[in-house]
Amino acid sequence: MKYHIIILFVLLIPITNSFAQSTPEVMIQTQPISGTQNSNVIEGTEYKISSVITGGQVLSITADPDAASLIFDIATTSDGEITITLPRELIDAKIGSEDDIFFVLAEGEEVSFSESKTSTHRYVTIPFVHGTEQIEIIGTSVVPEFPLAIIVLSISIISIIFIPQLTRLKLRI
Repeated sequence: MKYHIIILFVLLIPITNSFAQSTPEVMIQTQPISGTQNSNVIEGTEYKISSVITGGQVLSITADPDAASLIFDIATTSDGEITITLPRELIDAKIGSEDDIFFVLAEGEEVSFSESKTSTHRYVTIPFVHGTEQIEIIGTSVVPEFPLAIIVLSISIISIIFIPQLTRLKLRI
């Protein structure tokens, strides 16, 4: 039994360290124009993020899978608003199968916003004041998600549990 615990620690320590590393942010390049539809490829999948902004320009969009958010870097020329079309397969906010609300921050402070939605997209309109440089939309999921990591962890744990059992069965036979 002591060997099983040692094996468990030897196998799980490298696995947990690999999961503890932060996921790199994914940069989505945009054109700095006031109304734009961008085709962005993230992890091999193309997503269209449309934005219409008054009083500024969208400089870049960064996906942060760890925070389940999209970060919009903007340059403002006056007070304004940005309307963003978000594909649900890219970012969404759900509790179970029901829609939840996004959490929206401008310069790290929560802001009010309006939203409409369809089965495939969510449309968020966010007002901002002159001088705002960053808007973050936080949901409950954002790609890229890494289901492979869960599979690897599951296989490792199952192996740790069942390999000793199989070894005992062979010894009895």
